[in-house]
Parts: sequence; C-alpha cells; structure tokens
Amino acid sequence: MDIKQHLAKYYMNWTYTNIYFFKNISVFHFNWGYATSTGRPSKKTEQIKVKIEYLKSTKVVYFRRVGIYGTENKLLMRAFKKWVKTENLFQKSTILGIALDNPQSTPAKDCRYDVCLITDKKRFKDNVEQRTLGGGTYAVFKVAHIEKVIIDFYMNIAQTIAKNQLNVLSKPIIERYKQNLVDKGYCEILIPIEQK
Repeated sequence: MDIKQHLAKYYMNWTYTNIYFFKNISVFHFNWGYATSTGRPSKKTEQIKVKIEYLKSTKVVYFRRVGIYGTENKLLMRAFKKWVKTENLFQKSTILGIALDNPQSTPAKDCRYDVCLITDKKRFKDNVEQRTLGGGTYAVFKVAHIEKVIIDFYMNIAQTIAKNQLNVLSKPIIERYKQNLVDKGYCEILIPIEQK
C-alpha cells in the first residue's frame, strides 16, 4: 500500500462525511447569501497553499441538527444566519460548520451537524446552546467559495495530505467562514493535525 492509499484509508473516516456532504448537497453551501460579493475569485484553478494554525479553546454558540446529512442542513444554515443577524453579530463574524459524525459508522438518523458562531457574548435575546470548542493544531486551506473548487478539494484530500506531509488526527474537519474572507469570495477548510 503506497503512502497515498495509506493516508486515504486512515483519513477517510472523517473526510467521507465532508465528501458526501459536498458531493451530494453542495448546493446548500452556496445559499447563505454570500455569493453576492463583487470580489469573487476567478473560477480558474488557483494554487491552494497551506498554513499551520493553532486554535485556542473557543467559546461558541451553536445550532445543531441531528439526522441524515442532506438538504435539511440548508435550513439550519439559513436559520442560524438569520439568528446571528438578529443578535447584531453578523458583521465581522466567524461562523464554523462542523460535521461531528461519520455516516459510515453512525446511523444516519444520529449524525450531528453544528453551525457555530465564535463569540464571548453570554446573554442573548433568545435561548441558544453554548459550549467551548477544544483547541488544537490545524492545517488551514483558503479556497475559493465556489462549488467546483470545494468539491475538488475534498475529492483530492488524500493527495493534499500526502503532498503536505500532514499527520492527521481523527477529529472532524472544520469549515470556517470569516466574513471578511467570504466577502472576497473565500472560505477556509481546517484539517486537524498533530503538532510537530
């Protein structure tokens, strides 16, 4: 078994969730209302570079959906975005998308998907779940917020891991949407890795 096959097998437990998610219902990912930016990047292939970033433990508020990963998540995203705006927290926001379970080993009806907002605020107009995300080291890839580019990234993730010699942890990928980047047509995909 060569290195690419080994890494693909090692990491597929978590990447499968995201590949399934984007390959089958990626359309929902592009209905946040973000795609109206005039600063969108070209659809031409860009060289995707990696940077290593350590994330501190972070307080978030979140909406969670439990069930098969699919088009229902679109409604979760819309509802969360609307809620963030009603709390006047959308400007300069950082929103995270996290598929917490692997549908290959978790029954579809029990798969959890969280959309989170990073904030230190503790009181809100409406009741909302709050928790702390554990810290860790991540390989961060800035990608064009374009359906084909994101799907291609996930479909080639094993090669990306091998090329960058990443020692990947068995933790969920984080999709990060910093509003200042989204306005320019980009989002970030964070792959959990062991710190060297």
